[in-house]
This record gives sequence, structure tokens and C-alpha cells, in this order.
Amino acid sequence: MSTATTMKHQIPKPISQRLRRLRGKLGRFLLVAGLSRLLAVMVGLVLVDVFIDRVFKMDFAQRLIMLSVMSVIVLAVIVYRLIRPALRRPSDDALILEVEAHNKQLRQSVISAAQLARETGLEQQGISPTMVDATIRHGASMAGQVDFGNAINRQAHRQNLALLLAGAIGLGAIAFGVANNDFWNLWFKRNVLLTNDQWPKDTRLQLVGVEGPELVLPRGEDHQQFVVVDDGSRIKDVEVSIEFDDGSARTHQKMRRTGKLDGREHLLVFRNLSSEFRFRAKGGDDVTDWVQVRLVEPPGWSELTMTVQLPEYTGIDREPLPRGTGPHAILEGSALSIEATANKPLSDAKLTHNGQSWPMENLGQQRYRLHLETNELVGGKYSFDLADAAGLRSSRPATFSLKIKPDRPPNVRATLLGISGQVVPRARIPVSFVATDEFSITRAEFTHLWKADSADSVPQEGTLDLGQVENQIGNSEMRSVQVLDLEPLGVPIGVGLRIAVQATDNNTLTGPGVGKSREFLLRVVSEEELREDLLRREIEQRKAFELALQHQEELTVEVKALAANLADTGADATTVQEKLEADMLGWQRSQKQIGTNISKIADRFEEFLVEVKNNRLDEAEKEIGSAQSIESRFTQRIIDPIRQLDQTDIILASQNLEACRRSVAGGSTLLNDLNTTSETQDQIIQAMQKILSAMEDSETYQEVVNKVIEIKRSEEKIRELTRDKQKATGLDGIFDKPGGAEKSDDGSQKRKSGGQSANDRNGN
Repeated sequence: MSTATTMKHQIPKPISQRLRRLRGKLGRFLLVAGLSRLLAVMVGLVLVDVFIDRVFKMDFAQRLIMLSVMSVIVLAVIVYRLIRPALRRPSDDALILEVEAHNKQLRQSVISAAQLARETGLEQQGISPTMVDATIRHGASMAGQVDFGNAINRQAHRQNLALLLAGAIGLGAIAFGVANNDFWNLWFKRNVLLTNDQWPKDTRLQLVGVEGPELVLPRGEDHQQFVVVDDGSRIKDVEVSIEFDDGSARTHQKMRRTGKLDGREHLLVFRNLSSEFRFRAKGGDDVTDWVQVRLVEPPGWSELTMTVQLPEYTGIDREPLPRGTGPHAILEGSALSIEATANKPLSDAKLTHNGQSWPMENLGQQRYRLHLETNELVGGKYSFDLADAAGLRSSRPATFSLKIKPDRPPNVRATLLGISGQVVPRARIPVSFVATDEFSITRAEFTHLWKADSADSVPQEGTLDLGQVENQIGNSEMRSVQVLDLEPLGVPIGVGLRIAVQATDNNTLTGPGVGKSREFLLRVVSEEELREDLLRREIEQRKAFELALQHQEELTVEVKALAANLADTGADATTVQEKLEADMLGWQRSQKQIGTNISKIADRFEEFLVEVKNNRLDEAEKEIGSAQSIESRFTQRIIDPIRQLDQTDIILASQNLEACRRSVAGGSTLLNDLNTTSETQDQIIQAMQKILSAMEDSETYQEVVNKVIEIKRSEEKIRELTRDKQKATGLDGIFDKPGGAEKSDDGSQKRKSGGQSANDRNGN
């Protein structure tokens, strides 16, 4: 049906009055229904929010989202339950039809009366006006007989009223609780006012070192995050974990107990921080707020230079330390200068060591300087303690280690030349030495020490300057061969003599440093003892030469045997080629070894000769008029022939054996090569026999010389004893009687002359 805009008659008054009352009831119904739903939804949302927040301890973001969702839901209820129903006004026809639907006895009389009352032009349509009036009056009469209010669901209205009352009571209770109850007040602050107040908990966690919602940490370093269970917590023994959120996923990691604070302290190390994230701690019924980690570059040095100022005596002013943490060795008495440039503005910069710190001087433009004097510089590990403008300190500070080294004394290496373990009292001892120092040497000298065998003897020691090395004084290295003459020292026979070379450096600060070579222990013996020892060693070398001659003879026999076998049988060497090659290779090695052995024997004789000269034994042989000197016997008859033999015939024999080995495969020249080799070996044997004979002659001659020298020394001792006796007794001769010299002056003079002549004759 439609509503006419131009009406001839108005809706009958009984119908319009009842419609107005119906509209009022309908408005109250919709308002009660909407408000009841709104209050119910609000109470329900509050209860749900209380439950979720109390159980899950929502953080700020979650609470903000929850408040937004609840606000949207309430707004939606207001729009759909209050505003939209109020704006949708129903037509009169719709209301009449609803009334007729609840009053069947009206049989559409009311709707017909209302519609005919609004129609115009009915007469032109052929409709009787009398009938229209009758219908309208009948409809108005029937409308007056019914209650339009029964079109509204009174049961639903009563339910809405009850729901509205309950919602109002519930909302009022919540409001009362917010004003007077700690629980509801805390909920209101957390979820409506969005404060950071926390729910009452059995366990309370504290993030150590975290103040506020952000934590600034150095990039690339490790961070130790501690979480402490508050001492006032009812439940303290809980497991604590850290929840991480990097923007893409959330992970949990369990913390470990440190064993401190009665087990309430927990630790987790954030390793190698490279990207930003946020975290919070969970334990028991407590969850902390999220903490955002912001990474910054840690304070450090972009440039670092360390320079050592050495002591003045070194002659070196400054010396840079190499890069790295060390340990750097620094000479004792040095000072250290540090210059550095920071990678960012600093609020504090200092150097620390074993609890002591030195503030660094700020030169501006992020440059710093520090100077440590000699008395401040000690060995150990040093660390730079740096803080940026925000107070952030690096957990991995730059460090370096120093090792204070003393100025080492000179290093002296010495070697005795041509001296064995025994020397005579007038020996000359050649010593080759090398002395080195880090800076310079100011003095070099021999040291000597000996002590007699008697228990009451006093050790005799002293030093002798090496004046011959004055041109090397002041250098860092000194090389020389010097001779220590024992004769001026008066070292007695039978003592142990210790000698060494020592050098002194130029250390004027903690020194001077004195370096000493290893000590050489020598036994001082008589010439007779040394000659006997030399003769014994000469005999040993002769026996070694005899053994070498024996090996040469055996080798020659083997070569000749092979040559004879090939000549007699005419055997083909190629049939036993492999065996022959192996045998000849062994012969060749044996031949070379013989040369090596006799060369060593020649070396030993040269050493004997040097030792003889150093101990001045050759001078004694000259005194007795020896026809052959030791040098001529050793050099001309033993050493030179051995050298010549080793460098000619033995090398030639070895080459011949090599030629034999190569000719084994062909077989045509093998016999000739063997014969050539055996001839050369025969020459070697003859030469070795001659040298051996010279060795035997030298031994015999030396024994005779030693005996003559011994006799001469004995005569000298007898004459010395005689003179001592004469001085002690006052007698001129062994045949004079005591007091005989006093009988006559002339006779005394004669007896003295005669006695002197006798002594001279005995001496001669």
C-alpha cells in the first residue's frame, strides 16, 4: 500500500489516536531493547577483558588492541541497536496491519477505513460515497473496540526491561568497583587508562639494568641480562625464560640460575648482538613489559699509536710498539706514550691496570693522549675504559699486555783452540770468543780461578783485560781470538784451573750487566804428564791408522780375487751383474770411508801439533838439541803424506771402482778396470805402510826425547836442591866439614873455589 499525498478525508480520529499511542509504546520498546543489549554487551566485554588480562597478563600493545576492539563493538551495538531502529519510522498502514494481525476480529476493517479516508476521486471511479462513509465509520468503530498496544510483544518487552535492569546493575557494580575496589580499579587503570600498573602476583620479576621501555646496547658485543625474582614474592623458586620478538617470529630461551641471591638470580647471555629486537621475561605468574633493544656502535679507538721512550744509555730515543694486544716486551726503565682517536664523542676515557687508572687527556676532536713514566709502567694487562656521551661502555674494551724485560747482559760464546783438558803451567791458551749485546760492550776480560788440593788453601781468582780488543769497545758485537798466558799467573801443578771470557755492557740504569761464557775446566799438569798423555793419544791414532791399513788390504784382496776369477774362468760378468754391482758399490763406499778415517787421523795429529805449541813443549826439545822437531815429524812424515794420499790415490781408487761398476754390464773392460784399481790400491797400501812406519818411528823417538827431557829436568831439580841445601847449611860442598872454612882465610878461599868447580862439573 501507499500513502496518499493529497487526501480528501483524514484518518478517523479513533484510529489516529491509537496509532500515536502505539508509536510511543514502540519507541519505548526499541529504546529498552537497544539499551539492554548495549549494557549487556558492555558488561560482557568488561568481564571477558578482565578474564583475559588477569590470566594472560596482557602487555601494553595487547591491552590497547583489546580496548580498541571493545570500543568498536560498543559503537556497533549503539548504531545497530539504537540509532538505526530510531531512524526507521514505520508507516501507519504497517502499524495497522500489525494491529490487525494481532486482532483477527477486525478483518481488515481498520486498514480499509484508513485507506478509503485518504483516497480521492472515488465518485469518478463509480464508487458509492455512502458505502465509503459506512466503511470508514465501521472501521473507526472497530478500532475503538480493540487495544492497539497488544501489537507489541509485551513478554519481550518485560525481558528487555529485566536485561536492561541487570545490565544497569552490572555496569553500576563495575563502576562502584572501579571507585572502591583495588581489583577493579587496577583493571580500569590497565585496560581503560592503559597505565603500566601490574596485577597482584605470587612472583615478581625484575629486569636488572633495564630502565624504561628501551635498552641501549653496543653492537657486535655480548650482553649479560640478569633477571631477579623479587625478594617480596610469595613464590620465589620458579623457572625464568626470555621471550624474543624480532618482528618476524617469537622464540623462548630458558635462563640459567647463577647460584646467587639464594637462587633468585637468573642469567642469559645475548651473543654477538647484530640486529635489534625486543624481549621480556616470564616466570611463575609474572610477565614483564616488552623491552626494545636498540643497538649503537660501542665506544672504541679508530686509531691507536703507542710509543716507547727507551733509557738514555741505549742511544735510542723512541721506538713504536707493533699493533696487536701483545704481550709487548719493553725494556726496563722505559716510558710509554699513547695517542688515540675515538670513533665517537666520549664522556670518559682512561687506562686501567690492576685496579689503578690513569685518565687520558682530551685534546679535542675525539683525540686523546696519555704518558706513563718509568715508575708507573709495570708488566701485565692494560685495558681502555671508554664511555660515550650516553654513558655506554664497551663490554669488550681494547686491551694490550706489557712485559717489562731487563737489559740482558752480554751474551758470550767462547771456544778453546788447540787445547785439551790438560795444560802445563806455562801454556798459552788461545780462546776464540764472540760477545754480543743489545746496545754496546764497554769491557772484555779473561777470568781465572784455581784452588790447591790442600784443605786450607785459598781460592785464587782474578781477571785480565783484553787490551787487544780496544778497537771494538762500544760496539754491540765483539769478535776476537785472544791468548791467555798462564806463565805470569804462577799457577801450580796439580790444580784445576777454570777460565772464561766475560763482557760488560753500558747499562748505567740497572747495571752494568756482565755476561760470561761457559767455564772451561783445565787440569794443570807437569810437562812429563802432558808428554805421556800426548804419546798415549799418538799411539791411539797409530792403532786407528793400522786398522785403516788393514781394511785397505782386505779391500784390495777382494778386488784382486775378483780380477783373478774373471781372468782364470773367463766368466761373463753380465750373468751376475746385479751382485757385482752391489759388491762394487760397497767397495766404493769402503774406499771412501778409508779416506775419511785417515783424514780424521791427520786432523788429530794437527791438533796434537797445535797443543804442543800452545803448551811450549817444542821449546823443551830445542833445549836438548833434538835433531827432529815435533813439527817436522808430524807435518812432513805423517800429516802431509796422509793429506796427499787422501786427495790423490784414494780418490783415484774410488773413481776406478766406479768405472768397474759401470763396466759390469758390458764386461769387456771390467777386467782391465779391476787390474787398474788393484794397482792403485797397492800404491795406497805402500804409502800407508810408509806413513805407519813414520808413526812408529815418531813414537820411539818421542819416547827417547821424553826420557832425555825427564833426565834433564831431574838434574835441574838436583842442582836446585843442592843450592838450597848449601844456603841452608853454609857448606861449600858435600865433602866439607862444618866449621872447616874458618881455619884459614886463604885455605877457605881455595876450598870454596874447588867446591864451586865441583858443582859446576856436576852440573855440566
